[in-house]
Amino acid sequence: MVQNNLDYFCAEYGMEIAKCAKCKSDETTIQKSLGVLQEDGLFAFILYLESKNDACIKKEIAQLLNKVELTQNANEKNLRKNIQEITRNINDMFLAKDLIEKTLVYARYHAKALKDEEK
Repeated sequence: MVQNNLDYFCAEYGMEIAKCAKCKSDETTIQKSLGVLQEDGLFAFILYLESKNDACIKKEIAQLLNKVELTQNANEKNLRKNIQEITRNINDMFLAKDLIEKTLVYARYHAKALKDEEK
């Protein structure tokens, strides 16, 4: 695994999720995604995003997982398969869940800040 500041990566990708203009990743979608992840786990989180057709969050999460070397070639189209692979190792699964959770928390607060700036 990469020996870098993982919190920085979470903040970086969280900011990208919030700024993504082409998708519907508003504060509510981010919050609901976070709730699904916390309550139901990684796989339910991916299924929820697929049901919402939210490629933006999936893309940024895939890039995060690639960056920290939990996956190698993940993208928004094959993220479900990559998540299934991650869940084979419980340590990787918990790390991925924690990183995604922190990323979504940062995305939520960044989205709120962007919303407040527009007022």
